[in-house]
Amino acid sequence: MIPVLPPRRRRIQSLVLPLAGAAALAAGLGYLARAWPAPELFVVPADHEELEVMAMTGDLQVAGIDTEHCLAMVDDWVRRPNWELTLSTGVSGCLGEDHRDRLTVDAAGDAVWSGGGLPARPLHLSPTQLAELHEVATLSCERPADDSVGYASSFVDVHWGSREAPARRVYESPAHAQLDAFIDDAVVHYRHRRLAERAAFRATVTVPPYAVPGIDRPMKVSFDGRGALEVKLRGRAVKAEALDVEALVDAIDWVELGGPDALPVPHRLMRALDQATFHAGLQD
Repeated sequence: MIPVLPPRRRRIQSLVLPLAGAAALAAGLGYLARAWPAPELFVVPADHEELEVMAMTGDLQVAGIDTEHCLAMVDDWVRRPNWELTLSTGVSGCLGEDHRDRLTVDAAGDAVWSGGGLPARPLHLSPTQLAELHEVATLSCERPADDSVGYASSFVDVHWGSREAPARRVYESPAHAQLDAFIDDAVVHYRHRRLAERAAFRATVTVPPYAVPGIDRPMKVSFDGRGALEVKLRGRAVKAEALDVEALVDAIDWVELGGPDALPVPHRLMRALDQATFHAGLQD
């Protein structure tokens, strides 16, 4: 016969091991608390400057960022031998965000610009242009006190390398103005170079129906390197207002990148065609 403990003694015995384990754990934690005290809070020494924190991961809201010099690390970044920086512009408002130009540039001055509804286009920046990035580190990211806030606000996102997530978003401020001017200067130089290279350019393309608002049939569009624009539709040939520099360069690049067979009509050229067909009474 196998001896069996009474029910009450079995219950007591079943509690012995858990209680002994809990007592051992408590003793161990007490020993660790005495041997390894809690760390003291770090305090910046009085003879040191305040620490500046800058986002490197894509988190736009980082507590403690000094908005007076929120791009302090840009100066150090562009002093490295193989740096790459991406700047993207846009407008933020109550209806969302509208992203516009995007410029990626490296230490050699080689850059890629995207904007105007067209794929990325290569360009090159001079050492003088690149030097302007150093000044951004010294400029304030704070909006001027007398600048009223409307329903929309322009911004420039700063990306380390070609990362999709921005490290810092800079709203309208001295630093924003400098970055915006840097992008504009790079794009203006690109457009002037393209016009010089394509002075003798001439093209005629067929724009498909509905590519331009109010036009439900194919339309012949002709333009040259000086911006002269002609539209043929419904048996009429209409000489439209000359294309401005921005629309002209976009139109040339559009044709050389494949034209209507490969890409939608660029935004600036579409506006010019919309105005031309509207004033000529050609829209439905």
